[in-house]
Amino acid sequence: MKLPEFLKRIQESLGLDPFEARRSATSILGALFARLTPDEARHLAAQLPHQLRDRYVVKRGFDRLSAGGLVRRVADDLDLDEDEAIRRIQRVFRVVREAVSPGAVEHALDQMPQDLQSLLT
Repeated sequence: MKLPEFLKRIQESLGLDPFEARRSATSILGALFARLTPDEARHLAAQLPHQLRDRYVVKRGFDRLSAGGLVRRVADDLDLDEDEAIRRIQRVFRVVREAVSPGAVEHALDQMPQDLQSLLT
């Protein structure tokens, strides 16, 4: 999937303008990729549009965010309440699922704590 299509799906799914769709994608993907190990982040990023792939390849340790921590991080970053942050996280991850192989998604989810897996599925 190319970047314009990826962002358009986010925009349409959330009812956002193009700028806010890109801002949401950037914030949410940054938080999700920070939660993955560097190897898993590289594996998942390899299947995303190249503009995103280059941005999210992680070279250091990972942040052990819980679901609540991820939601708070995104809510703070985008100046949203937690309910809207959850809605955006779930919709962006749904588009990620459409853009990458099922195996890549499952490997990423396997690394996450149960509460975060539940948020994303």
